[in-house]
Amino acid sequence: MSTTKRVFKINKLIRDKLPALLQAKNIGICTRIMEEVEYIERLKDKLLEEAHKVIGATNKLDLQEELADLLEVIHAICLAHELSYEEVEATRHKKKTEKGGFETHVYSEFVEMEIDNPSITYYLDNPDKYPELS
Repeated sequence: MSTTKRVFKINKLIRDKLPALLQAKNIGICTRIMEEVEYIERLKDKLLEEAHKVIGATNKLDLQEELADLLEVIHAICLAHELSYEEVEATRHKKKTEKGGFETHVYSEFVEMEIDNPSITYYLDNPDKYPELS
């Protein structure tokens, strides 16, 4: 009796214990250890992947799971850059104190300013992010 195997491409950063968990389920897995530069890039990919999963969450439990995954990636990015999560949290708190949070649901449709306003440079330097309206 012959067994037919199927192989699926993954090509992404995975959690540390996942290889052993898969092997325990009789699933073969091909892994390698990345160098630091590649690891940082794959963490960024994982950040986007998890953010998309947060966007796609359809119930409270799924949202909780995906936010937990997103936080795990954020913790890993902090560690990789020798930042403590507490430092990032302190910066978050400072910015919230200075600029506010998102609790009041404010949405900006556009900004308008005189051409001699020093802030205009920021918007002109980022046309993909802030296209000029006529």
